[in-house]
Amino acid sequence: MKKIMLFAAFAVINLSGCVTTEGVSSPGNQTHTLASESLVAFSKVELYPLRERVFGEMQVPVEIFFPKVGTAPYPLIIHQHGSSRDGFSFEGGIGKTDEHGTRLKQAALSKGYAFAALDAFESKGLRPSDKTKFPNAANYARQLRNLLLAKYSNLNPKNTFYTGFSYGGDSVMNQLYPPQRAGWTALVAAEPSCNLVAQPSPMPYPLLILKGTESHYYPIACQLVVERHLKIGNPVKLSLLEGGNHYFSLNGEIIYNGIAFNGCSKNPIFRVRGVLRRYDGTLIQQEDIQKCFTQESGKGQSRELLDNAIAQTIAFFEKHKRPT
Repeated sequence: MKKIMLFAAFAVINLSGCVTTEGVSSPGNQTHTLASESLVAFSKVELYPLRERVFGEMQVPVEIFFPKVGTAPYPLIIHQHGSSRDGFSFEGGIGKTDEHGTRLKQAALSKGYAFAALDAFESKGLRPSDKTKFPNAANYARQLRNLLLAKYSNLNPKNTFYTGFSYGGDSVMNQLYPPQRAGWTALVAAEPSCNLVAQPSPMPYPLLILKGTESHYYPIACQLVVERHLKIGNPVKLSLLEGGNHYFSLNGEIIYNGIAFNGCSKNPIFRVRGVLRRYDGTLIQQEDIQKCFTQESGKGQSRELLDNAIAQTIAFFEKHKRPT
């Protein structure tokens, strides 16, 4: 039995401990969604007042799931969707995530992790092509982590993890901007563009980057970024999934009817204290960033390698999980 309870800071849809039945955007997602229901001990949708520069403060929907397995305090994974929210809809219909988040939720719950899906696009009227208008979801994630830890005493502050796909992967990479040390235990960025990142500086947490070798967000950009991190001893790892496209599919094809921030892959941009410098050392201006956009896009969503990417994410978090 659902009931609505209003609080000063946010609205809460209380599911009274019932297992969530999520809306599914396509038949391909249904198997994963239904299979995960038996792993959920409790779930709740909440609107949190989160702030970033583009949209200011807004009520951002989050659905949090607690596992049936494992023991409290639970490690927490916060997931950021990509530009196409093609996964499960949040209970009550406010908010959704992508297929990457749908499968990751199932894997996380089966390992005893609490899982929070954050919808950075809800109520903003954004389309996947509106890339210059996207909010800075890295700011959302940092605030959300602190709010969740303050609200739920059964979450483990020593083990909080952040991950995301595509736009969400770039959001994860934005956590590397110094001096923003948000308290994460480890990060996984799935298919980020790596075309514009912070100048590498000493990092307080390990990072795994997952890339398909045939992605239209070309792996060379992330390879060059990782090279810079390794030079200063940062715990950064790049994992290439052979034959995978942007969606970790083997039926991938690059087409030219979209928009992608991938035009600087061979000479990515590093930002430090407002100064922009290419990998080769060339100084550029803010307006030059527009040259990194192309009309390329990726086609093919069979996703044969997606479960492998999910498994690598969970294994990376398990490896770096701290004793409680």
